[in-house]
Amino acid sequence: MPSFRSFLLVSLFLARLSALVIAEPSYLERERDKEALADLEAFQRLLDQVDPPALHAALHKHSPKKFEHGIFKEDRTAVEAVHREDASLATKIASLAKRQNPGNGS
Repeated sequence: MPSFRSFLLVSLFLARLSALVIAEPSYLERERDKEALADLEAFQRLLDQVDPPALHAALHKHSPKKFEHGIFKEDRTAVEAVHREDASLATKIASLAKRQNPGNGS
């Protein structure tokens, strides 16, 4: 018959093991984090291709009240803030600005 000490040791071991399993991010969470990082890197590359005046115009066209002068130090900072809230919307704004770049043929 198992002793109380054996029971206690097994209980502590199982508690420790379950704490490790709970604390370890799941495979899906790690993959989602990788995708988010890749999306952010792609978004930053898109912003690198955008002419600042075109980004400024796209932000004001999208939401003139939200993007008033003086709220954000730079327009890039503003669209990065939008990206943190809504990545899809920020990408659309940056893509619109990119299409407005001179020499883009559009």
